[in-house]
Amino acid sequence: MENGTNLFHAESEPVRSGAFSPAPHVEASQPSDFWMILKTVAETAALFGFFLSVIGWSYLASYYAFFAFRPMELDISSPVATLFAVSALSRFSLILGAVALVILVLRMFRVKIPRVGGIGLLLVLVLATLVSYELGSYLGRQTARQDIWNTSSRLPSVGIYLRSASFGYPSCVSVTSPHIDCRLLLHTKGNYYLIKPFVRDANTPENAPETNRNLEVYAVPDSEVLLVQFERGVK
Repeated sequence: MENGTNLFHAESEPVRSGAFSPAPHVEASQPSDFWMILKTVAETAALFGFFLSVIGWSYLASYYAFFAFRPMELDISSPVATLFAVSALSRFSLILGAVALVILVLRMFRVKIPRVGGIGLLLVLVLATLVSYELGSYLGRQTARQDIWNTSSRLPSVGIYLRSASFGYPSCVSVTSPHIDCRLLLHTKGNYYLIKPFVRDANTPENAPETNRNLEVYAVPDSEVLLVQFERGVK
C-alpha cells in the first residue's frame, strides 16, 4: 500500500511546462531594428534637405532683393539653394552642433518625448518652415548689407572690356583699360550685373548706415562684352 501511494504521488507530480519551452530568439528582431533605423535616417535627411532648401532659397531671394532684383527673375535651383544654405548656416555651426548633440543624447538614453497628433505635427512642420524662411531672409539681408562696401571680399572685383565704345557705364567697363573697381553681383539671362560698392575709409565707422545713398547697379549684355577680367584676393 505504501508502494502504491508512492507510485500514485509519483504519477500525479505536475510536469513543469517551462522545461520544454523553446529558448527565445533575441537576434530575430535585429534586422527589423536595422531597417527602422535606416527609415528614420532617410526621413530625417529628407526633412533636413527640405528645410535647407527653404533657407537657401529665402537667403538668395532676400540677398538679391536688396539690390532690387525680384525673386521670380532668378533661376534658383534646389541644389544651389541648399549649397548656399549650408554656407550661410556655417556661422551657426556651434549652435547646430549643440542641437545635434542634445538629440543624440536623448536617443541614447531613450528619453521619452511626448507624442503629438497629426494636427500637432502639421503645425510643427509649418512653424519650422516659417522659421527657416525668416532665418534665410535675415541672413540674406545682413550679407547684402556687408557686400555693398568695398571692404567686403565676398564678391569678386571685375573689369569688363567692351567690343565697341558705349556711354553710361562706370570706369570698370571700357574698351581699352577698365578699372577693376566694380563687383560682380551675378551673371544670368545674358547679362553681367555689376555694382559700384561704397568706399569705406579709415574715417568711416564700422556700423555706418547705407541709407541716403545711391547704390549703382549696372547690367552689361553679353553681346557687348569682349573680355571679362576678375580679381580675387588670395589669403
